[in-house]
Amino acid sequence: MTIGFEELLALDAIMVEGSFRAASDKLHKSQSSVSYAIKILEKELGVEIFDRSTYKPLLTAEGTIIYQKALEIIAMKQNLEGLSALFRSGIENQISLTISIVLPGKILSHALMQLKSEFPNTKIELDFGSFDYPVQSVKNGQVDIAIAADSRNEIDVEKKFFTSIDLIPVITRQYNQSKPSLKEQVEIVVGERSLTSRKLSNTMFEEHETWHVTDYSLKKHLILSNLGWGFMPAHLIETELNNGSLLICPQRHAEKINLCTYRRKLDCYGPVNAKLWQILDKG
Repeated sequence: MTIGFEELLALDAIMVEGSFRAASDKLHKSQSSVSYAIKILEKELGVEIFDRSTYKPLLTAEGTIIYQKALEIIAMKQNLEGLSALFRSGIENQISLTISIVLPGKILSHALMQLKSEFPNTKIELDFGSFDYPVQSVKNGQVDIAIAADSRNEIDVEKKFFTSIDLIPVITRQYNQSKPSLKEQVEIVVGERSLTSRKLSNTMFEEHETWHVTDYSLKKHLILSNLGWGFMPAHLIETELNNGSLLICPQRHAEKINLCTYRRKLDCYGPVNAKLWQILDKG
């Protein structure tokens, strides 16, 4: 039995992207070639990996086990490739980070300034994401280090506490007066997570309207425009709370999010990765 690595990559791409077509776009291959790779994999293993009775790709019971093993093999190969590159070059030519968008810019800039001062020739690839997206980027081998909300039971990554962020539920006085009923109020959310509203949805406001936006700057603008309420990082609304343009929402409680740093578990790390990990350890 010969199992090709390309077949495992095709399986992972389908699961990550959610469809054969999206997987083909990610892998820059035709959809038929991705489908053929799965057929070859199923033939070699002698089991069906996907349930063909559903429109969306769903794993069979056997396929679920196979996919977990495939992820281990992919991670092992990426580990070996990383070590090989490290042995060849010494200092990394580049390092990639994905950062939670709730992290204060001052903390991030301080860390990056320290890193650049010691490794000025290393290219830093920087990306931002919401909530658990940065952790998934590390697990998938897309980035070297991430700073993201605490994700429990992550056994395949190295994790340590970094800092805490207070999320304050805020609203304007005008909007609160015009929409006194909780069910009438629109919650504005960054990304796909609806914070406290999800916890309270079964008791206080089951079917309230939710708007999803891409960043906190837009979110604050919409709230100040009397279009809804939402949780905002405390460091982004100090001025507005002090001058009264924003109020803390009644009947809602602030949240504290613990941010952690993550990186893949490797046998050794390059000097740039090790230095950044050390810088971030200071919080």
